[in-house]
Amino acid sequence: MVIIVTILLVIILAVQSFWLVKSNRKKELIVVTIIMIINLFYSYNAFFQWEIPKPAEGIDKLYEPISQYLFNDLLKY
Repeated sequence: MVIIVTILLVIILAVQSFWLVKSNRKKELIVVTIIMIINLFYSYNAFFQWEIPKPAEGIDKLYEPISQYLFNDLLKY
């Protein structure tokens, strides 16, 4: 199953890369490649059940002080 997912993602990346290189969109090619690598990493996480941080945990930690300030400090008056 891991091999099928890897081959599928490589095919998608190849098709996208061909079209983006043909259109001379190098920045978009870099972004698509990075997103596909992240996608491959999280797909492997689903198969091998690695303990990696989820994006929501980082967002929660980033915005926690702001939400505490807004909801606890500003709204108690």
